[in-house]
Amino acid sequence: MMRNNYRNKFKRREKLGPQSGTCLEVSAREGESGEALAMRFKRQVKRSGLHDEIRNAYMERFKSKSEKKREKHLKALKRLKRNQNRY
Repeated sequence: MMRNNYRNKFKRREKLGPQSGTCLEVSAREGESGEALAMRFKRQVKRSGLHDEIRNAYMERFKSKSEKKREKHLKALKRLKRNQNRY
């Protein structure tokens, strides 16, 4: 049976909160162009999960009242379902 190694390919950083002090650093390799360096940095940001976190925080501002209400309701249903399974 073959294992799917896709899941292990990209490691996500832990959700530590907005002030986690995450610092991504990319140093230029010998003979590497600025464009290649920028692409490597961009790829590292995506793999770390920082890109998704920032996008979600930004898009949170543009949600309508009904969307926020719906999410709140679904979250409550999930919590209720999870708590019912405990007992």
